[in-house]
Amino acid sequence: MIDPTPRILARVEARRDKYRTEIVPILPPPASLAETSFVGINSITTTKSMRRFLLAGRLLEIGDLTETPTSLARDYLALTFGHGPRIKHDQGIEFENRIAPAPVLIHPTRFGWGWYLDLEACYFSILLVSGWNLDYYPGKWLARGRPPLDFPFTQSKQARNSLVSIAQSRSARVYDPVASRVVDRRIGNRLMNRGIFCLISDVLHSLATEARALGAIYVNMDGYIFVTESSARSMAHRIEDWGLNYRVKYQGSGEVMGPGDYKIGGHRTRRLFRQPIEGETISPVPYSPWLQRRFSRFAATSNERMDRLRNKD
Repeated sequence: MIDPTPRILARVEARRDKYRTEIVPILPPPASLAETSFVGINSITTTKSMRRFLLAGRLLEIGDLTETPTSLARDYLALTFGHGPRIKHDQGIEFENRIAPAPVLIHPTRFGWGWYLDLEACYFSILLVSGWNLDYYPGKWLARGRPPLDFPFTQSKQARNSLVSIAQSRSARVYDPVASRVVDRRIGNRLMNRGIFCLISDVLHSLATEARALGAIYVNMDGYIFVTESSARSMAHRIEDWGLNYRVKYQGSGEVMGPGDYKIGGHRTRRLFRQPIEGETISPVPYSPWLQRRFSRFAATSNERMDRLRNKD
C-alpha cells in the first residue's frame, strides 16, 4: 500500500503558493475582512485578497507545514477516490427517507452505579468495515468499497470524522459583505456520498434500538449509559455481534439530566439544563437483522485483513 502523504503534502504546498497564509491564535471576525470569505471552524479563506487564516492549536503537521484536519481529509478523499459513488435515482430517494437525526434517548435519572459504554472511533470503525465508496441500498444490498486503511491522520478525531462530514456537505458558510453576515451558500461537491452516512445512521439507530430494549437510560449517538451490570454486559455483546469495538469509558454513581448533560463516576459534562430534559429520537430500522448479518461478515474479514497488515509490518 502506497503512502498517500507525499501527494497530500503537494496539495498543501500548492495552497500555500496560492494563498497568503497566516497562522493565528484567534480567527479574525469575518466582517473585519470586508470581502466574501469562506468561514470554517479552523480557517477563514478570502476570495479577493487570497488570504487564508488558520487557527493555531487546531492544526496537524504534514512535512514542515501544518494544515486543518478537514482540509487534509478532503485532500485524501480527492486523491484516493476522486468523487463519491454513483447512485441510482431511487437509491438517493431512499437515502433521503432513511437518514434520521442522531439517535438520542434521555431518561433523567439519579443512579447509585452506572456504566457508560462508548463505541470506539465510531465513524472511522464503520468506514473500515464498509469502505468509503460502498454501494448501499437500505434493505436490498450492501457492496463493500475501499476502506481508508492508508489514511495518514487517524490520530485526529476531527480528521477521521471529516471523512464522513465532507461527504455530506451541500453548502458552505460564507461571509457576504453585502448582507454583512455569514450565510449558507449551496456549493457543488464531487465527494458527495449519502450512502456512507445512511449506513452509519442505520447502524447507530439499530444499536440504539437494542440499547433501549436492554434498559438504557441514556443514548447519545455512540454512547450508552446502563444502571445494571447485566444490561451493560448484554449491550457489549450486541456491539461485538456487529463486529465493532467498545470501551467502558466511565463507571460509578451519577445522574442524567439531558443530552450531553450527565455525571458518572468522576466525569461531569458541562451543565446544560437547569431542569431535566426527557426525549428520544431513535428510529427503528426494519431491516436491522439483514444489515447486521452483512455488516458483521464484512467486519470479520476486515479484522483479518488488518491483522495480516500488522503481521506484515
